Amino acid sequence: MERRVPFRNATLRWAIVAILWGIWEATNLLAPPLECFQNPSLGGEPEKPNSSKAPKEALPALTAEQIEADWRRQDELRMVKADPKGPQQFSPGWVVRPEQDAAGGVDGQKTGKWGFHTAYQKDPWWQVDLGEPVRLGKVLLWNRCDACSERNSRILVSVSQDGKEWTKIYQHNGLVFYGQTDGKPLAVPLQGIQARYVRVHLEGENYLHLDEVEVFAEGSEKNIALGKPATQSSTSQWSTVHAATNGQPGVPYPMELVVERGRLLADRLAQMGAPIQPHRQELERAAEEWSRLGNDAPEEVRRRVYFQARWAVRRMALANPLLTFDQILLIKRIPPSFPHMSDQYYGWWSRGGGGIYILEGFRQEPTRTTETSPASAPGPTGAGQAQQSGTGQTPVRGPRLRCLTEGWPVGTFIRPDLSYDGTKLLFAYAKYYPHVHAIPDKVNKDNLPEDAFYHL
Repeated sequence: MERRVPFRNATLRWAIVAILWGIWEATNLLAPPLECFQNPSLGGEPEKPNSSKAPKEALPALTAEQIEADWRRQDELRMVKADPKGPQQFSPGWVVRPEQDAAGGVDGQKTGKWGFHTAYQKDPWWQVDLGEPVRLGKVLLWNRCDACSERNSRILVSVSQDGKEWTKIYQHNGLVFYGQTDGKPLAVPLQGIQARYVRVHLEGENYLHLDEVEVFAEGSEKNIALGKPATQSSTSQWSTVHAATNGQPGVPYPMELVVERGRLLADRLAQMGAPIQPHRQELERAAEEWSRLGNDAPEEVRRRVYFQARWAVRRMALANPLLTFDQILLIKRIPPSFPHMSDQYYGWWSRGGGGIYILEGFRQEPTRTTETSPASAPGPTGAGQAQQSGTGQTPVRGPRLRCLTEGWPVGTFIRPDLSYDGTKLLFAYAKYYPHVHAIPDKVNKDNLPEDAFYHL
């Protein structure tokens, strides 16, 4: 019989989470469940249930390209530059430079979130250098839509020929505007004024953040700010390094750190008798080639050699003799609307999507959609090429996901507990109702559907 229960933090629950997270960090076994991270408030739709009640057939869990993209994302988040004139360094924390965060305002990506984010300061600003004076037609400001959109209700636009003397062109009238969610960015006419620099700014103490800034020459619909150098008045804890879009590399490759850690891992695994010698040799070949690359080496060459080293380390990690199992239990879920709220486990703030899954074949080589990297060739394990079956079908190779909750109504799943003998599974589930999070009086339970609460 179902009953409403408070969900408490059991040690075993946290152990499962910790184990899965550790495997994720060490080997990047799983691609983020992108289909489960669409925010309905930003125009996305929750995952739809399948009409079939049978468990879903195992499907590829990820591609090699997704793993490589995740490695580069880790590099962005772990980079630190303590001295603007010093060498790039990498560590679990980082300090981003203003121009690195500001690049997110001219990267062409409109997500409904922030492309750049200053600190809370007096008169914050962001600006782009168009490279030469241009007669300007208009500026489009794409606002942050997930929260705090009202901060830009009095935003200003100024222009300059030299980046020193500024002319204020426009100040908004106080109305909140959006962009990605409604297709209506703020359009600021510039009426042919000639300028090289365009600045957006606020007056008084505030944060400044926008999704994207587009600048158009008079009589043209081409965004001339795309990929141009940008900077801003400060950075914040929400700032990050954005890859450049003007043909220049974004975050440098921490090759020395990858090689150092790979060698330490190889030494430990060799003591355990793991068959890692081919992978260690591959790592050393990558290290040797990297040492011969000059500062002017093409970006595609540096990227290829870097990923060659990363794949070698990953294959060593998966050769650990302690990995004697072949299945991992996990959940996919969309984060709740307010994950920091104390009442998040009542289901009020949940969003639909995800489910309970089994990851199979996690030590196998992932599939690749292109043939442009070391992972596309068969590795020492013989993986990397799909073989034709007798039926003419290409079998699924690499890590595979099998859904155990296919056919359930759209909802959210949390905190799976697996019995010690691996035969029983306990988890919590709440059905998703789009209107529930907006109900003002949630204390009165008559206002809420019973199955909107988590049930075991």
